[in-house]
Amino acid sequence: MPYKDKISEIDWSELTPEGFEKKVTTILQHPPGSPGYENIYKSLFAGQKFKKIYSETWGRYAEAKTIEHLILQGLPIREWNWHPESGKGEIDIIAQRGNRLLFIEVKARSDKKDDPWEAITDKKMRELCRGADLYIKTNELDLEYQFDLALFSGNPEDYRFEYIADAFLCPLTSKR
Repeated sequence: MPYKDKISEIDWSELTPEGFEKKVTTILQHPPGSPGYENIYKSLFAGQKFKKIYSETWGRYAEAKTIEHLILQGLPIREWNWHPESGKGEIDIIAQRGNRLLFIEVKARSDKKDDPWEAITDKKMRELCRGADLYIKTNELDLEYQFDLALFSGNPEDYRFEYIADAFLCPLTSKR
């Protein structure tokens, strides 16, 4: 079923910030490897440099597929590629389910044999936790939260997708 048909009855204006619908649909209609995809991604993400065009656009495509997955569940998207003022601790997607924030990390690997879960290291979890903490404090929110993972392996034409809700808790840290 074409992408537009799956979401034709969804009101994007209530589920996403302004401009998300165009960006997500454009990405999903032009997966990495399709004719002219490099220029489309460069215009959508103006100012960002792609060092490895295919792998980085595959990651963006995986993020757009995750947003589609969440929107089809009726979950509002608060942020996409949120960066704190400090510049450290990007969070791929922030969605909301009732009074709970979902901080979602998306990992895409171009080989089905590669396990994207392996990229979720203790260091990555600590970065996500710091970023989530900053987001909550910056926006003065009093909401529950969880960390979800969206894992992709393969390529845009043939991939395996796994969504893991409440995938991990923040690791304990101590300063000695």
